[in-house]
Amino acid sequence: MFVAGYNAPEPGRTVFAKLAVLILSLAIGACILLAVRQMRIQSVHELAAARLRILEADARLWKLRARVAERVTPQNIEVMADRLGKMKPLLFEDPDARRLADAGLVWQPAPTAPEKPPRREHGR
Repeated sequence: MFVAGYNAPEPGRTVFAKLAVLILSLAIGACILLAVRQMRIQSVHELAAARLRILEADARLWKLRARVAERVTPQNIEVMADRLGKMKPLLFEDPDARRLADAGLVWQPAPTAPEKPPRREHGR
C-alpha cells in the first residue's frame, strides 16, 4: 500500500534502531541493578559501623561500672547516707511490689511500732 508523503524506512535501519533500543534498555537495567547493589552495600556498611559504635559504648559503660564498683564500699555508702540525713523506707504503692514484699522476695525494713497518741486526762 502506498501512502502519499510516506517513505518506507529501509529494512536495515529498523533493525539497527531496534537493536539500539534493546541495548540502551539493557544498559539502563544494568545501571539500576548496580545502583541497588551499591545501596545494599552502603546500608550493610552503615549497620556494621553502628554495631561497632554500640560495642565501643558498651565497653566504655563496663569500664565506668567497674570504676563505680571500686568506689562504692560499705563505708562510703554509710558516709553518703549520713550526708543525706535521716532516711525512711519507701511505701509500696504498687500491689505487685507489695505482694513480692509480703512473699519475702523484696527487701523490706523491719516494721516499727506506731507512735502512741498523747494521753488525755478525763474530765478536762
